[in-house]
Amino acid sequence: MTEPQYTTRSMSPARRARILKRDGFKCCRCPDTFGPFIVDHISPLWISGNDDDDNLWTLCETCNKNKTANDIKAIAKSKRILGITKNGPKRKIPSRGFDTRFKKKLNGNVVLVG
Repeated sequence: MTEPQYTTRSMSPARRARILKRDGFKCCRCPDTFGPFIVDHISPLWISGNDDDDNLWTLCETCNKNKTANDIKAIAKSKRILGITKNGPKRKIPSRGFDTRFKKKLNGNVVLVG
């Protein structure tokens, strides 16, 4: 499979100001009202591909740092699930196996089948 396709557009100062004003010039995750603030995607752009204003929110530097760390984990997991990383096992891991000649009855006795 291939990576999801999305288009990026740079954050214009007017768009950033619009998002900051919408969010009341404060962090959406914590009660911090002092800057600097970062306008970031709620759902990572790599996963959702959504670059609309509805997918943007205002975060303080600390919250953005924590969210970005979680986003990196989520993106790596989605790449593993999609098979993009090719980091899976080279071959199927064999089970320990068991002898199919024996059968355990409900009363607990083990008997030889056939």
